Amino acid sequence: MLVPGTRPSVILWRAFLCIVALGGCGTVFWETAHKEGFSAYQRGVFSTAEKQYLAALKAIEFEGEDQRLAITLNDLALLYATQRRFAEAEPLYRRALAVWEKIGGPERQGVATTLNNMGMLYRDQRKYVEAEPFLRRSLAIREKILPPHHRNSETVLTISQFSTTTRDGLPTPSRFLSARFRSWKRLPGRSIRM
Repeated sequence: MLVPGTRPSVILWRAFLCIVALGGCGTVFWETAHKEGFSAYQRGVFSTAEKQYLAALKAIEFEGEDQRLAITLNDLALLYATQRRFAEAEPLYRRALAVWEKIGGPERQGVATTLNNMGMLYRDQRKYVEAEPFLRRSLAIREKILPPHHRNSETVLTISQFSTTTRDGLPTPSRFLSARFRSWKRLPGRSIRM
């Protein structure tokens, strides 16, 4: 039996308020944990960022597939990729991509961002041939959904840094991506140096 004023009754009362007033604690906890994880990631405190992202993932994972799940999976994968933990990052990116495509279709900003991140994951591993399809698709989505003056600069940077592997194994600029980059360079208000 719970006695008013004791620790367990306070915890239960707060849980009740979360469920009734806020529609569930998962969302509130997710927001807090995700923000703290992102803040720790930006400061370079990766162990704290990982703990917070995992807590956010746990809070939201069983509420169904929505953009919070995709965002958390993508951010956790980005953290792992930053730490060169590629084997852990790849399945998270794939799952985030599946969630984005399920909730909003294949042509949305979240899909393009995750595709770009997957391409960069492969590029960082020097798997240029595997990276190119992801970067191409990301670029195609962004060109379709965003007007020229709002295109995301991370894709421009991806294009400028991207290489494919030739038969002799030497990296050479991709003709497809180089042509796209030249067209982006000519957009009004853009000054990009290579």
